Amino acid sequence: MVRNYVRKTERKPTTPRQLNAALKLVQNGWSIRKAAKEKEICRETLRVAYEKFKKIPEVEAENITINLSYQTRNIFPKDLEEEIDQYCMEVARMAYGLSVRQARELAFEVADRNREKLKIPPSWDTANIAGIEWFHGFQKRHPNISIRVPEACSIARAMAFNETNVNIFFNKLSEVRQRHASFMDGSRVYNLDETNTLTVQNVRKILSPKGVRQVHQIKGAERGESVTTCVIIGAYGTLLPPVHIFPRKKFNNDFLINCYPGSVGLANAKGYTTKEVFVTVMDHFIKCTQSSKQNPTLLFLDNVDSHFSAESLDLAKENGVVVFTFPPHCTHKLQPLDVGFFGPFKTYYDQAVSTYLSNNPATPPTIYRVAGFVRDALGRAALPQTIIKSFEAPGIVPFNRTIFTEADFIMAQVTLKPNPTENTEKQTDTAEEPSDTNPHSSLQDEPESAANNNDVSPLIGPLQIRGLPKAKEVAGKERKQRRKGKCMIATDTPEKEEIDKRQEETRQKKKSAEERKNKRGKK
Repeated sequence: MVRNYVRKTERKPTTPRQLNAALKLVQNGWSIRKAAKEKEICRETLRVAYEKFKKIPEVEAENITINLSYQTRNIFPKDLEEEIDQYCMEVARMAYGLSVRQARELAFEVADRNREKLKIPPSWDTANIAGIEWFHGFQKRHPNISIRVPEACSIARAMAFNETNVNIFFNKLSEVRQRHASFMDGSRVYNLDETNTLTVQNVRKILSPKGVRQVHQIKGAERGESVTTCVIIGAYGTLLPPVHIFPRKKFNNDFLINCYPGSVGLANAKGYTTKEVFVTVMDHFIKCTQSSKQNPTLLFLDNVDSHFSAESLDLAKENGVVVFTFPPHCTHKLQPLDVGFFGPFKTYYDQAVSTYLSNNPATPPTIYRVAGFVRDALGRAALPQTIIKSFEAPGIVPFNRTIFTEADFIMAQVTLKPNPTENTEKQTDTAEEPSDTNPHSSLQDEPESAANNNDVSPLIGPLQIRGLPKAKEVAGKERKQRRKGKCMIATDTPEKEEIDKRQEETRQKKKSAEERKNKRGKK
C-alpha cells in the first residue's frame, strides 16, 4: 500500500447510512440493481453487503449496522503498538527520547522477541531494523507523536531538579516572604543574572529558493567577542538599567554608545563577572532600587561563586538587600530570567545584529555596537506582561508551591536512589508475614500454570525488553567531589559566616601554595 493513496475515480464513498437504507429496500423485496440506483451507490458494494447481511441471524439483523470498511494489515497488534507508543513518550519525558532510527530499531527488537506470534517482513530481517514505511504508518496511527529538535539538558540539571530541592526552595522562600510586606506582594522582588551578548548572531530561518543545497547568511565573524550583560527585572514588570562588562583592561566611554538609559559599563580582562566586578553591580542595584533597611529588597541570584564575596554581601546587608539563591542546576525551571525573559531577548538581539549587517554590508559589528543591540532587544523583550509571567511561571510571585507536578520531576527518576530505610522496612514486613503456600506442593502446579500462560500467549513489550532508563551504581572508591552549592539566604548571619570562612580557607591555601612555589624557586 502506498504511503499517501490518491483516489483514481470520482465515485463518492458509500456511507453506512446509505448502505443500511439500501439493505432495508432489498429486504423489503427490491432488487439489488434497483435499490442501488435509488440510493446512488455502487451495485457491487450493495451485493457484498447483502451477502454479509444474510449470514446474520434474524434476531440480531434488526439492530445491526453494516459498515464495509477495510483496514490495512499491521505488523503489531493494536495493544502492542500502543505499548511502543507509550514507551517512546515516557522516555522522551525523561529526556532520553528516541530518534527515528532508534524507534525503528526498537520496533524490530520487539518484533524479533515475538517472532513466533508475529509475521515479520523479510526486509526487516535483512536490515535488522523496521522499515521507514512502517514508521510513517505508525506516526499516522498515533498523532500524539511529533518529531522535534530537543533542547539540550545536562545530566546535572536533570539530577538536581527533583522534589526534595524544590521543596527546600519553597520552604525558604515562604520563610523570607514573612519578613516584609513588599516581599509578600512582590513589589520589592528582583532577579539578577548574566547573559552572553556576542558580536555575532545565531542565524535564523530566511527565505531562499527551493532546491538549493546550501543557503548562507552573513555573520560578522566566525566566533566574535563576548560581552557579559547583567539584566535585572522586578516582579511588578519593571526593568532596571543593565550592566555591561567588556573584555578590556581599561574602560572606554565609547563602549556605551546608544546604550539603554542608565546603563553601567565595566571592564575586565576576560569580560566575565568577578567578585570585584560584582561589588559594583550590587552598588548599581542598590542605587536603582533605593534599597535600605527601612525599605528592603529581595534579590534572587544563581549559585555562582563570583556573587558571594564578603564585600558584596556586606554591602547588600548594610542596605537591606536580602540575597536569595536558587538550588544549583535548577535555574532553567526556577529563575524568572531563564524561564521567560532570556528567550525573547536573545531572539530580538539576533534580529538587531542581523539588521545592522543588512544595513551595513561587509562591516562587521564590534563591541562598541553591543550596548546598542542590547538597547533594541530590551525595548522589545522587556514588556511588563512578559516580566510578570516570568515570575509567575516558577511560582515565585504570586507564591505557588504546587506549580510543579510529578511530571516535572520525571527526569530526576533516572538517578534517584531508593531510600534504604524504606527497603529495609518492606523486607522486614515480608519476612514477618506468614506464608499460606506449601513449598512442597508447588512442584505439581508449575506445569499447569505454564500451560495456562501458553494459552494466553502474552506478547513481550518494549518495557520488558529494555526497561526505562536508570543510572547504574558504580562500585568502588568514591572520588572526592567539590563542595556543592545550596539554596540559601546568603545575607543571613549563619550563611554569611560560612561563606566568609570558606573564602578565608581558599585564601590561605593559595597563600601556602605561593610560599611553596617561592621556596622552590630560591632553591
